[in-house]
Amino acid sequence: MDNAALVVWLLTAGGGLTMASIWLARGGLRQRDEVLELSYRDVADATDVAGLAPGPRRSRIPAWLISGHASLALLGLLLWIYYVGHEGEEGTGIGAVPPLTVALLVLVATGGVLMVRRWRADRTRLDAESVPKGERPPEQGIPAAIVGLHGLLAVVTVLLVFLTAVGVGD
Repeated sequence: MDNAALVVWLLTAGGGLTMASIWLARGGLRQRDEVLELSYRDVADATDVAGLAPGPRRSRIPAWLISGHASLALLGLLLWIYYVGHEGEEGTGIGAVPPLTVALLVLVATGGVLMVRRWRADRTRLDAESVPKGERPPEQGIPAAIVGLHGLLAVVTVLLVFLTAVGVGD
């Protein structure tokens, strides 16, 4: 079961890398400061400055959340690779790796859920407002199928790692 978890985890990472590359290619590192943008708009309205060009499309998902999600997932993956390679060895402390990996995956999943909630809410709002696709934030360029597949593979990964941690399939 630990090898199956590793394979599914690698597939999940592939989906995550695909989403990250789309996000970066569309300018995902440009972050949005809504308070500052609103204050600029208020000043422009108060001073009758008309015709200001719209600002660049900016990501509404914080870079720290994406990088934290990816970093913790990578750390967990490296721990899992170590576990699979050293399973059954005595005196290496290898027995602590599955529970530690499950704890890391809970943090990774929490970050993932937060990002999907923001992504989905923004997509629904932008669709309702009929905002053209070219004017949407970078994360809105990620196809829903990739997000869904990544999420599904992530759930399977967490489940397989958890089952390994509790001793199922030994």
